Amino acid sequence: MARDGGLGLDADGDVEMPVAPPVFEFIKAPKLIKWSQPSLVVFLRDRRQYEGKIWERCVATGEAHENVLVTIKSSIEPKILEHLAHYVFKTEVLALTEEALRAEIERKAGCLMNDHVPDVEKMFADRLTMDTSEMDVHARVANYFIAFDKLVEDNGLATWVGRGSVTDAAGQQRMKMRCKLLMANLAPAVLKVDIQRLALVTHRHVKLDDTALYELIVKRASLQQHYHQMQSDAKRSGSEKSKAAGLETNNKGAGTKEHTKKSASKEKTPTKPKGPVTPPTSGCLVCKGSHWVKDCPSASQEQKAAALQAARDRKKGKIERVRAVREAAATGDSRRLCINGVLMCRSAPILVRTATSSRRRLSTSCWD
Repeated sequence: MARDGGLGLDADGDVEMPVAPPVFEFIKAPKLIKWSQPSLVVFLRDRRQYEGKIWERCVATGEAHENVLVTIKSSIEPKILEHLAHYVFKTEVLALTEEALRAEIERKAGCLMNDHVPDVEKMFADRLTMDTSEMDVHARVANYFIAFDKLVEDNGLATWVGRGSVTDAAGQQRMKMRCKLLMANLAPAVLKVDIQRLALVTHRHVKLDDTALYELIVKRASLQQHYHQMQSDAKRSGSEKSKAAGLETNNKGAGTKEHTKKSASKEKTPTKPKGPVTPPTSGCLVCKGSHWVKDCPSASQEQKAAALQAARDRKKGKIERVRAVREAAATGDSRRLCINGVLMCRSAPILVRTATSSRRRLSTSCWD
C-alpha cells in the first residue's frame, strides 16, 4: 500500500522511510549552582558551547531555536535566582529577564575578584608556558594562545588583556598589554628574543595586533624548528658515520695484526737445541757420580726423592755466616762484641786467622 508522495506503509500502518531518520544526542544545558566568579566563568564557557550545539541542531532539523534552547533563567539554581532577584535586581523572580541575567553574569565574570589587582606579569610568567615538546609548530602556538585566553578568563582580566577590536585609547592599551605578555613568555629563549627584536624594529605593528603577532610567531617558530631538525639529523648521521668508520678501522687493524702475527710465526727461526748440561761439582747426591741425582742409574725413585728432600732441608737449616763483628765494649773482662748487628756476646780478645782465608774469625772457645 502506498501513500501520496511514494511512501509505503508497513503491516502496522507505519510509514516506511527510504532513509533512516537522524539520531540526535541529548544536549544538556549547564547548571549554575554557585554564585562565584570561577563558577560563573565556567558556566559562561559551557553555555557558549551548549548554545552552539543547539544552533547546529536547529539548522539541521528546522526547529525553532527559541523553542529548543533552555534559558539562562531556567539553568540557575532556584535559591540563587531568588537571591539575585531580591538583593541584586531588587525585584521579583518573575520580573527577571534573560538579558538582565546574562549581563550581570558577564559583568561579574569579567571583573577582578574582590577588586584585587594581582601581579599580572608574575602570574603569567609562573602559569603560562609554551610546550616545546610539541613538534607541530602551529599546534604549539595555538595551545599557547588558548592557555593565555583561559588564564585571562579564569582571573577576570578580559577588560584589561582580553581579545576584542581596538576602537579607542583604552582598547589600544589593552591590546598593547596583551601582546607584551604574549611575547614575554615565549619559549624557547631564542624565539622570544627573535620576536621581541622584530617587534622593536621591523614589525612594530605586532605590538598592537595580536593576530599579526600570532602569524609572526608561527612563521619564525617554524623556521627555527626546521633548522633545529636539520641540525639534529646532521649530527645523528655524522655520529653514525663516525661509528661505522671507527668499526671498519678496528676491523682492518685487527686483520692486519692477525696477519702480522701469522707471518711472524711463520718466519720465526727454529730454536737451537740446548747443549749438554754440566754435572754438579759435588757429584750425585746418592752415588757421588758425575751426574745429577735425577739421572742416577743406580738409585730408585724413592732414593732420589729422599736425597733431594735432604738437600733442601740442609739448605734451609744452614747456619748464617758471620758477616760483621763490631766491638761494643773494650774494657777487660767485660769486652762485648756485636755480631751481624744483632747478637751481643761477651768474649775474650782472642782472634785467629785461618790458613785458607785472610778474614778474621772468632774463636768459639772464647765466647761466653
